[in-house]
Amino acid sequence: MATYIGIKGIEIQTIAGDPANPISGQVWYNTTANTLKAYGAQGTGAWASGGALPTITNAMGNAGTQTAALGFGGYSKPGVGFSVDTYSYNGTSWTELADMDEARYALAGLGTQTAALGFGGHFGGIPTNLDIGTEQWNGVSWSDVDDMDEKKENARGTGTTTAGLSIGGDTGPTETVIGTVDVFNGTSWVETTELNTARRDVGAAGITTAAIAAGGMPSGPLNVLVETFDGTTWTETTEINTGRGAVGAAGTQTAAIIFGGDPTQAVTETWDGTTWTELADLAEGRRFLGGAGSGPTSALAFGGEDTILDSTEEWAIPDAIKTFTSS
Repeated sequence: MATYIGIKGIEIQTIAGDPANPISGQVWYNTTANTLKAYGAQGTGAWASGGALPTITNAMGNAGTQTAALGFGGYSKPGVGFSVDTYSYNGTSWTELADMDEARYALAGLGTQTAALGFGGHFGGIPTNLDIGTEQWNGVSWSDVDDMDEKKENARGTGTTTAGLSIGGDTGPTETVIGTVDVFNGTSWVETTELNTARRDVGAAGITTAAIAAGGMPSGPLNVLVETFDGTTWTETTEINTGRGAVGAAGTQTAAIIFGGDPTQAVTETWDGTTWTELADLAEGRRFLGGAGSGPTSALAFGGEDTILDSTEEWAIPDAIKTFTSS
């Protein structure tokens, strides 16, 4: 009799144990236990309280994952104002690290907890004080790198410090939205194909050759538009269910999550590459929040504005390794 593998022509991974970081849907044969196993999500997910930021802050730059996040800059409570603070999150609590060189808010961020970029934003109390500066974080300190070509605030970043995207934004003081998209190659910024619809404060996820921009705030009603990027062209795809901007976001072009947003909302939606699905709300509605994570199974929401917040929420979908048995 032909085997299943022979019929399908697919070889199942064999490993002496279980993978350290399995992904949902992964199947393997454990040669130690002599069992066939798989890993998958169990349930639809929920938000839970995490450690609070050291101070109430909104419009921060952000990078990293749920258990290794970075938040920087932003706007703190009146009397404190524009921030240079940098905080790291370890899955339980926030720790203050070295300051940015320049205090600013409404800046964009991308990368990881130990290798991040912060760029653009607003500094000082004058509406025209927009920034073209870029700072790079090496896990210990910030240093200035190549300036952007255009002053902007409320852009969104995704990718890495050697292959990152800056998406949309506005040029203040009238908050004229722009569709500009720039690529950072590790040394300098290079302008690439613009969004089809100019927007600021989109939910951004993915890499330079496979990115997604969801929602945002144009000159008019809040936006439900979603566009994907292949490194050359932006293409409109399935709209989000609830129009909004200033969201938190995490993930990839085909597996993303967005949460919160302006006007102050608690809505959470996940994306599977085809469909947006609304799931459990944040416990606390917020806009201009920090967002980090790996996607629909693991995300972090921190700070933001209802008033101005210091709270953190962690998103998780329970998962488990399952063993196949015969009977």
